[in-house]
Amino acid sequence: MKKLFIMLLALCTLLSACAAPVKESAKLEIQPNELVLQSARTQYRSASLVVRGICTREHKDANGNPCYDVEVTTVIAGDCAVGNIVHCSSSVLELGGEYLMYLKQGEDAYYSEDTTGYILLDNSPLLIKDGKVTWDNISIDVGVLLADIAGQRSVIVAPATSYYYAQLNALAAGTQQIFIGVVESIATQEREFRTVDNGASTENTRRVSIAKIQAYGSIKGELKYGDAITLIQARQSTVETVDDKTLSVKTFGATQIPSLVEGGVYLFFVNRGPDPKQEYYFPVNPVQGYVALDGDALKPSSANEALNGYKELTQLVQRLHYTLSLAYDDENPALILEGIEP
Repeated sequence: MKKLFIMLLALCTLLSACAAPVKESAKLEIQPNELVLQSARTQYRSASLVVRGICTREHKDANGNPCYDVEVTTVIAGDCAVGNIVHCSSSVLELGGEYLMYLKQGEDAYYSEDTTGYILLDNSPLLIKDGKVTWDNISIDVGVLLADIAGQRSVIVAPATSYYYAQLNALAAGTQQIFIGVVESIATQEREFRTVDNGASTENTRRVSIAKIQAYGSIKGELKYGDAITLIQARQSTVETVDDKTLSVKTFGATQIPSLVEGGVYLFFVNRGPDPKQEYYFPVNPVQGYVALDGDALKPSSANEALNGYKELTQLVQRLHYTLSLAYDDENPALILEGIEP
């Protein structure tokens, strides 16, 4: 009996010793750097532009309030030129100080020839001193933030939903860029995708084709001859396609989804992605995003109802020009938006 008691006591001691590390590990807390990075990722995803800059001037704004000019020295993410000026009237800045700023486009932002149309995402530009910034009272190396941003930039932010249009005028209205272009190159990669729908973010890995497209001529949008865009196409759909009228889900067979061929000439219907920091474009939907051209002959997908009856590019372009002109007709401003075929 005494021997059994000793064995049980030894077993209990051994179990306690084994359990101790598990108990201690349960108490581990998120490291300060990780807390900052979590906040920084939220800021980055909400920002339209991320830059570094030097505070060069203090002056009064139109309302007589103190205002500081920050000259952009490095564009980290987004569309901006080095040397542009960002106005900051929400904080007291140090003249000559270097700042890291997360910015958004603002309707009330002051515009001039050398001024960006952006305002601070929050009220606190981050002063860089000795290679560090203070974020929520935590000091962190700027290099750590920049490395994390580089990882965020590699994630393709895609539309959460694409719409299918049975009528040509609705397709034209739902497309930002309609143009003729040539596929200069195509690369297939495994990439991280993120979609955001009503505030809910979803991330996954997809095999995608990344095509470099050179524009020949624009029918809708600002592209000019020689302009280049990057078009993202996922063979495994990253988004749900719905009918623009009924909002019911549309499905397509593999043979109905056209493929891009390097060197091929197409009529493109594309939209820019939802993240203004990325210059990615996406087909308006899997079957209507581009139409192969053979000279003047159109080769649309069998599922592209909007192009039923159109055999020649010249005929379609004329119709598109006419349809788009109605969108800006003061007497008929809603024709296209209502999907009424003229």
